[in-house]
Amino acid sequence: MTSFGPNTTFVINWITRMGGKYGGTVYDTKGGLWDWGQALCRQVWGHEWSKSDAWKEADSGDDVPAEIVEAAKAWEAGEWPAWALCGQMAGVDWQEDAR
Repeated sequence: MTSFGPNTTFVINWITRMGGKYGGTVYDTKGGLWDWGQALCRQVWGHEWSKSDAWKEADSGDDVPAEIVEAAKAWEAGEWPAWALCGQMAGVDWQEDAR
């Protein structure tokens, strides 16, 4: 059985909640497609997150960094990133829903 750290567990559950509410794909303003995990990485480490040394360091750790959890909590609380269009494109008024 695989054991995850508390931050990783939080993010796995966050991905499930956000995907269930807004669908499995996050669109960006330039037509890009992201899954929720990728979108969260993009939010924290930028568009080229997978090339970031900070991401590579975080990816080699035992648990998801706290900054990822903070970004996920903010997003779920309605602080939608300016680049993300998922809620709008899915026909969900995420701003109204976050109130």
